[in-house]
Parts: sequence; C-alpha cells; structure tokens
Amino acid sequence: MPHRLAPLRRLAACLLLPIALLTAGGTAAAQDRQPVLDRITRLPTLVPVQDWLTPGDPTEMPVRPAHGSTVLQSPPGFTWPDVAPAAGYRFRLSGPDGLTVERDSPRNSLLLDRVLPAGSYDWQVAVAGQPGPDWSAKRRFEVPEGAVPFPVPDIATLWQRARAAPHPRLLPQGEAWMRHRADLLQGRRAALFARVQDAVTARSGRLFQPPPEDRRALPAGDMEPGWWPQAGEERYRGELEALERAAMVWKVTGDPAILDDARARLQNVLSWPADGAVALHRNDQLAMDHAWGIAVAYDLLYDQLSPSERTRAAAAVAASAVPAYRWFFDNSDRPQARMQARPQNSHGYGHLANLAALSVIFAGELPQAESWFEAAVPLLLAMPHPWGGDDGGSGNGGNYAFYYMVDLIPRWDALRNGIGIDPADSAWARHFPLYASYFQGPGSRFAFGDGAGHGDAGLTGTVMRSLYARTGSRLARWYSLQVPQSYPIPHMMELTAPPAGPLATEGPDPAALPDAAVLPSIGWAALHSDIQSRDRASIYFRSGPFGSVSHNDADQNSFIIDLNRRRMAIDSGYYVTYDSPHMLGWTRQTQAHNAITFDGGQGQPIKRADLAGRITAFADDGRLASVTGDATAAYDGALETAVRTIALLRPDIVLVYDRVASATPRSFEWNLHSYVEMVRYAANAAGIAQDNTSLCVEMLAPQTLDFTQTNRFGDPDRPPDRADLPRQWHARFATRDRLRQTEFLALLRLNCRAVPVRDLAPLPDGGFRLEIGNNAVAIGAGGAILNPPTDR
Repeated sequence: MPHRLAPLRRLAACLLLPIALLTAGGTAAAQDRQPVLDRITRLPTLVPVQDWLTPGDPTEMPVRPAHGSTVLQSPPGFTWPDVAPAAGYRFRLSGPDGLTVERDSPRNSLLLDRVLPAGSYDWQVAVAGQPGPDWSAKRRFEVPEGAVPFPVPDIATLWQRARAAPHPRLLPQGEAWMRHRADLLQGRRAALFARVQDAVTARSGRLFQPPPEDRRALPAGDMEPGWWPQAGEERYRGELEALERAAMVWKVTGDPAILDDARARLQNVLSWPADGAVALHRNDQLAMDHAWGIAVAYDLLYDQLSPSERTRAAAAVAASAVPAYRWFFDNSDRPQARMQARPQNSHGYGHLANLAALSVIFAGELPQAESWFEAAVPLLLAMPHPWGGDDGGSGNGGNYAFYYMVDLIPRWDALRNGIGIDPADSAWARHFPLYASYFQGPGSRFAFGDGAGHGDAGLTGTVMRSLYARTGSRLARWYSLQVPQSYPIPHMMELTAPPAGPLATEGPDPAALPDAAVLPSIGWAALHSDIQSRDRASIYFRSGPFGSVSHNDADQNSFIIDLNRRRMAIDSGYYVTYDSPHMLGWTRQTQAHNAITFDGGQGQPIKRADLAGRITAFADDGRLASVTGDATAAYDGALETAVRTIALLRPDIVLVYDRVASATPRSFEWNLHSYVEMVRYAANAAGIAQDNTSLCVEMLAPQTLDFTQTNRFGDPDRPPDRADLPRQWHARFATRDRLRQTEFLALLRLNCRAVPVRDLAPLPDGGFRLEIGNNAVAIGAGGAILNPPTDR
C-alpha cells in the first residue's frame, strides 16, 4: 500500500529523541467581551458542600448553581435533589444591597421573574412544613456583567397565558405571522418552502397503514416504556412527518387540495391502534412522535376541524401522553424513574420537552394538560439540558447533541408563541453554537459517545440555521453558512422558525474565539491549531462527570484527533443497534478508545454513572495549549492513578503524557485506533496515512514496549451489526514487564513533519522535560508549560 507507506518511510530517518514545552506564548485572538469566553478558557474553582441537600449519587438532580460557580444566565435556574416530593420546599436568596427573595416551591426546581444584577448571591432551601426549618448550607454564585437574561414569570401566570392563546400556538399571530408567511412564500426561505410543497404534492393520496403484525396489541402489564426499535418504524415517522408538512403547507398557502390531503392524513394516523406499534410500552419514542404529529396537525388545522375531529385527535394524544406522564413524572411505584428525581434519562428528556409542548397546545382543551404543564414546563426551563450547563455543553455524545435539538427546537416553538417564554433564550441554548463550533465544527465528524465518527451535514446545517433564526447567534450563522445543507425534504423546524435577519448580533463573534476551549459542565476540551480553518488540526479530550451510561462509553481520559478534515485517531466501533453484542463487547469498552487499559484490554467498567473523570488543568498561551484529566475513579479501584495530559504545540506537534499506577503489578497499555492499517516504522513508532494526510506516533517512554495491531473487535471478535461496515485497526503499546506504576510519553507529529527531539529527561516529581525544535516543554500530571530552550 504505497499511499500509506510513503510519508512514513521518509520519516523513519528522523527518529526523535525527547520532547519539551514551548517557549514564549503567542498573541491570543482579541476576545469578545462576553462571560462565556472567560468560562471556556479557565477552570472554575468550585467548593464542595456536604449537607442533606448534596446528591447521594451522580444520577440525582444536581444542585445548581454549585457553590463557587459563576453563572452565565440571570437569573439561573435553581435545581436540587427531590428529597421531599410530597412536602415541597422553601427557597431563600440573598444578594447585593440587602436583596432577599423568598419563595415556596412545590417542586425541586425554581425560576425567578427578575434579572439579577451583577454581583454575589447566596441561596439555600428547606423542606416545607418543618419546624425551624432546617435550611441547607448556603451556596454562593456570581452573576457577571453580560449574563444572558432569562426571567420567567410564575407558573400560574404562564398557564393562564397558555389557556388564553389562540391557535395555532406553534406559530406567531397577527403581523408577525404575515411576515413569517411572506418569508416562506417570497423571501429567504422561498426555495426551501417550495421543496416542502413539492414533497407534499408528490405524496398526496398515498397513506401508510400499519401491516397486520403491527396492529396486534402488546399487553402492557407492568412493562417499562419500550426502548427497543420497532421494525420499519421509519415508515410510521415518514407518515407523521408528511402529516405535519401537509398541515403547514396548507397554513401557508390556503390550498384546498392540500387541506383535503392533510385532513385525510390526520384521519389515517388516528386510525392506528393505540395499543399497537405506537404504544408507549412498545416503542416509547415512536409513541412520542405519534402524539406530536397529531398535535401539530390539530394546532395548525384547528379552525378547519370539526369539534368531533378535535376531540378524537386530543384523545389520541392523551392515549400516548398520559402513560408517559405517569412513568416519567408521576411514578409512585418507581419514584426514581421520575425526571424530577433522575433527569439523565435520554428518552425521558425527549418526553419532558414533548409534554411541555403538548401541555401548551392542549391547555384548556384536555383536562390532563394542566398536570403536564406543571410538571414539565418549569423543569424544562430550569434545566434546559440534563447533560450540560449554561456554557452550552451537551455531554451525552456529540451525535446526540444534535439529535436532541431535532426534538427540542420544534417543541420550543409552542412555548415561545403560546406562553411568551422561549427556551432558545436560555444560556444553554444560546451557547450551544459555541459547543458545536469547538467539538462538531463545520464539516467535522461527531466526537465521543454513540455515533462518534459519523458526520451528517444535513442534520448539523438544519439545527444551526434553526438556532440562528431563533437566537440571532453570530456563531450559528457563521456555522450554517459553511454547512448550507438541509435534509432532502427540509425539516419542520426550518418552517416554523421566525424569519432570520441578514445580520447576526447575539453571542460571541466567531473571529474572537480562542483556539482552545474547555467546557467544565461536561468535561470536554478541544485544542485546535486554528479554529478559523476547516483544515485545522483538532484534538478532542474527554474526562467528565457523566460516566459510562446512556450514550456515553467507558472512555474517560480518551482523545480523538482530526487533521485536514480527516479523522486520524478515531473512537472505534460502530453504533447501529443500541447495546448490541458489538456495542457492549467492543464500542462501550475502554479498549475501543484512545485510552489506557491493562492486562489484555481491561479498562473502565461500562454502564456505571458513578465512574467519572474530571479535568484538573487547562491552559493556552497561544502557542501551547494543554489539558489534564484524572480518570482514576473511572477504573473502579483497579488503578490507583490514571492521569493524562495532552499538549498541542501549534501548529502540528502533540504530546500525550500518562501517569498510571496500581497496587497490583500490571502490564499497562496505550491504545490507538484508526480507519486504516498502521505502519510500524520503528520499534516504538507507528504511522497512519489517509490520502495526503498522515499522523506519526513515537513512544518516547517507556523505552521497552511491545507493539500489537489487529482489525478484530475484541477477543472473541464481535463484528458490527451490519456486514457492510468496514473493519477498523487497533494498535496497542504495552509494557513488557508487569509494573506497579509507569509513565508513558508519546510524541504525535501531525502530517509526520520531521522535527528534532532532544534532551528528554525525567522531572523530579514525575513527568518529563524535552526540547522539540527550538521549543522546550515540561509536561506532567499537573499540565504542560513552555520554557526557554537550553542554551547551546
């Protein structure tokens, strides 16, 4: 394979010695004066608090804002563990100039109706009805200048707004609707709308009916909501999407033929057996989409439906939404299944947004809607994302970050137009484009978790355009201009979005972004050579709080490397069927990632929320960017130390330092994965080449390592779920002897550029010093720094 060998053979003559941290730092890009840019360039100093409010395990509702935090939203959403759901809570806030706010809350979250001025605040809660009462410890947070304003009126006021809102509640009224409609017919979105209109016309009269095997009822019994995929479920979703599109096209055009088609399609969907394929206990996500599709048609066609048609549609929605509400919010048999108790539930998160939107659409028209509203709306507004914070992070996998948006954004429209509060105005939503720009930049593949390595320009382009229209985000506009793709048939969220202006004015300026960022809320860091360039080098690193559950793998302290729009060091394995033998036996395992294992591929246990990592250091002086993670806890006692530091010496040198230790002597292993077979061009060196892009890896320490490589997915081999998916390559550098502790130091040269490495020497407290070219680097468990080179 000469295309792989050529750049590596040229490099063999230039075998390195050791490496060292950089000299003087370069000039950072001018910073936009926004607090989120301060947040992503430094680690917070949080102070642990132990009291009765402290969560007992990491899946419980977190205490937010945390003690010592600086919030990016004013007021922040307040949440805490639901220790007394029957009693309710008292809340107290104190702040500058003698400010005191006291509230009663029936739930373990709270929203305030006023913007808090910049300053320091203390908050605490107590269980309602207790003598005393026993207040929690005070937790202090800081509101900076420039925090995103997000005041929310009390829930009773919002409910009255929902009841009074005219239909359609998914769209604006009056002059705003006329501008919206004109934009779809003759404005910026005219071509996009024409594609949707053509799709509706082409499908007219063709209705999908479930096959006989899907019509059989599946007894519910005491079954949980169904998590397994329904064979052929995309046919159901296709019909539901066709219903939504037909209703929207009629609303815009007034075409009577389209109205007839939309009504016929609604009656068809209503004829599907509620206890068949769309039952919650058979496929809960299809049940959610079924209820949503009917609700959209109900709302958009409201004036054209007879009272009996509306009643029938509302009853069909209730048939899905009532059991969802009982399971995810009012589950007395399994109280820990409630979203208020444990919000990190991927499917539950979808139902949270769905019930919030349904409650607005059916306010005053379904008696159950008020209960849905009181449970879902305040929680969605106080906690926009269970795996992220106000920095915009989405820590349940990069792929799912965007797929969650596909569910969230259309449902946010009901709240924006129905109650006057838009979750897109929250700090998390407004900063999501920042997260996307660093970790799923234009044209790049997804990072970490289920679907890592996939790329979907139609998905990312649609989401970012939709966010730009709803937030005016400069980053969302910048991103979407580079990714103009949409779905073959544009998604409804692009039709229900307000008209986007020609200029973006909100959020950070893309030109002001630093080239490296850390998102403490999810424990991810990104080190880029030049974030403005699509041909950049990018190193992604994960050491975060969310363990190896849901859509996350056992991959703490792992990294991914992109170069010239190619993924060079990959997250290996495939995501086809959730928790298939291939996923559980390979993709979920630490050995499938660029991470540390021991004794033949043993690593971090899977399916454990409590086995997390944490980022302990982050720095970027313009020339050298570095991040350190501690994944010791993720190995569940098997290792006494597992600390990794990654440093990017711009533009194209990467150092990876690992300190590992165990009470039991072990063979420690340094893993690397690629789409193509690696070439071993020296005893401790291997290279990867794709087209004209290459990556050379030299292990500088230890000096004696065994190298192996395979394209098998574990032992025994667990091939992917689809035969058409290609094999991947898995390399391992392992210590020859069994040791209690060791230090790895790897030099990764992007595009295999020859560079002299000199004077590798250990540091007294661990780590190494070395010189790379004219740069001296010191790297260890505390991070990496540049030093002046040694005089010669």
